[in-house]
Amino acid sequence: MKSRLIVVLRTSSLLGAIVFLGGCASKGPGERAGESIDRGVQNVRDVVNPAGPAEKVGRAVDRTVDP
Repeated sequence: MKSRLIVVLRTSSLLGAIVFLGGCASKGPGERAGESIDRGVQNVRDVVNPAGPAEKVGRAVDRTVDP
């Protein structure tokens, strides 16, 4: 009885992990829209309080590296 429970728990954990990671495969339209809004807000902040060149390069690297 106990070993059957362990098998069921392991199987459900594995399937849960597969479903969870499968949902992260591509960006949906909501996520793309959110990123666009974030960039717009950052551009407005840069107009009000200009960022230095190093900070701009750092943001570009973050956007490139971020999956």
